[in-house]
Amino acid sequence: MSKKISKQISKQIYTVIVVILIVLVYMQIFEFSSANAEISEAQSMSVTEYIVRLMERVFNLDLPFSDSPEQMDRLDGIVRKTAHFSEYALLGFLTYSIAICWNMRNKKGTACSFLFVAALAAMDEFHQYFVPGRFSSLWDVCIDSTGCLVGMLLLSLLYGMYNGRKLKADRIS
Repeated sequence: MSKKISKQISKQIYTVIVVILIVLVYMQIFEFSSANAEISEAQSMSVTEYIVRLMERVFNLDLPFSDSPEQMDRLDGIVRKTAHFSEYALLGFLTYSIAICWNMRNKKGTACSFLFVAALAAMDEFHQYFVPGRFSSLWDVCIDSTGCLVGMLLLSLLYGMYNGRKLKADRIS
């Protein structure tokens, strides 16, 4: 088998694996979005309480806000928005990696990757509109889209560093 065909097959296998990962991540996002308000709030608050307990143990602290419901609600909001941001940063990273794999590290590949993930964010918010006690938020779409851009930027930086080292190694040998 020629080197060109082998490289093409490797790209196809990589693409299939990454598409499966994207689908799995989005399915998880969709499942979180499907929970009614009461369940969603309980889930995120349990994560927030876990983070607070972990910080108290690791840093040997007694955080004053852990006993204040108001403060815990504020912290929970931050945890929820950070989760939005992180999930979509991962989707941006994965989606853009397919564009880079197929040598589409240009305006078209970048725009397609971003628009795809932004559309997923909008679909998620549209879906939430129909879930009892939940609502759609343009602000969440903005947070998700910003996460996507950060994921794409992170991948772009890592890719640039990798290529820089590769070029340096090629010059030495």
